[in-house]
Amino acid sequence: MLRGIMFHAYGAANTGNTTLVDVTGTSRAYPYSTSGIYNSGMAINCGSGSSEYGLVVGSGSAPNTTDTYALQSLIPHGTDSGQLSYGSHTFESLLVSNNTAYFRIIRTFTNSSGASITVNEIGLYAKAQDSGYNPRIFCIARDVIPGGVTVGNNQTLTVRYKLSITVG
Repeated sequence: MLRGIMFHAYGAANTGNTTLVDVTGTSRAYPYSTSGIYNSGMAINCGSGSSEYGLVVGSGSAPNTTDTYALQSLIPHGTDSGQLSYGSHTFESLLVSNNTAYFRIIRTFTNSSGASITVNEIGLYAKAQDSGYNPRIFCIARDVIPGGVTVGNNQTLTVRYKLSITVG
């Protein structure tokens, strides 16, 4: 996604210069803009009550490969068996410490399912337009948690996903 955005000339139309695989496993041309880069983005800040995009969690434990395009087994939003209630996102301000600049995206997941749920994977899903001006969901990061984290009934898991760059 970054390559597609960076390749895109500011203020120029672009009907896709990079091929991405969305979370359904379908190849899509990206980005799309009829009038310029200011229409092409990677939305992460999904509201509470939705597991469509943003920070998402899953129960799969398969390792990542170069063909990984989604969580192995997304835990959907809800209060039924095997579901977690997805909270809203918090985006911390950019911080600089020594040679590292970073910020964190934070989201809570509450278990009201009546039983424990083990979270084995965390993902960052972005919503963006493909070359046909259709909104699609793309997995831009996936991490597997060794051993997983068990979230008991009526407990809340807080995920703090840190994006950083170190220079020098």
